[in-house]
Amino acid sequence: MKKHAFLALILVLCLLVLSACGGAPASSAPVGEPTPEPTPEATPEATPEPTPEPTPEATVKPTAKPTKKPVANIPSVEITVEFKRKMEEAHEYATVTASHDGEVLWTYQTAKFPAGQLDAVSYIQQWDDATFLVEGGTVVALDIRTGKVLWKNDEFGGASIKYLFHNGKLLLSGYFGPDLFIVTLNGKTVGRVDSFGDDYYWPCRLSMEGEKLRIDYECNGEPSILVDLNDMSFTVK
Repeated sequence: MKKHAFLALILVLCLLVLSACGGAPASSAPVGEPTPEPTPEATPEATPEPTPEPTPEATVKPTAKPTKKPVANIPSVEITVEFKRKMEEAHEYATVTASHDGEVLWTYQTAKFPAGQLDAVSYIQQWDDATFLVEGGTVVALDIRTGKVLWKNDEFGGASIKYLFHNGKLLLSGYFGPDLFIVTLNGKTVGRVDSFGDDYYWPCRLSMEGEKLRIDYECNGEPSILVDLNDMSFTVK
């Protein structure tokens, strides 16, 4: 009896010791089997935001550019002509450029001529629907709107010219002759005087005085002559 009491006491003491040391009874899970991990709670899916309906794009009307006026409809008085004389390797030439509202319509380039005492290329001016120049002694008429050569007259032969438009004709005088050359505005030669005499050279101005052509010269006290355009006779002024 005493022996049983003693064993019970020992068992109680062991239990007290284990309790004081924080011990816990071993898990009853079978050895060697993996402990199942806790199943994570399912995360609720985000509710997709409603896709906005596409906004219709604004209709952009292109700014209309001004309609380019057809060349044929451009008044000749609105066309600007620029003449530039140029030198290149001892040769003279020129460009003639027409423009309208800042836009170049055409450019004409003359042939090249050996540079000398006189101007081989001279601009005359715009007249009606054409513009005129002399290059290498040839009178040239260009269409004011297109730059197309309307006609050429190579019978003049002068240089450093003075000129005058009169009664549907172009009157020319070369610095060293001819003293008078008359051509119609369609290119036909209708009058020519190579020289009015040795006392008359270096013309500086052509003008009309009544029904006669006045030619002023830069020589011998600046004489002037009056020319009858019907028969080319002249008198000293």
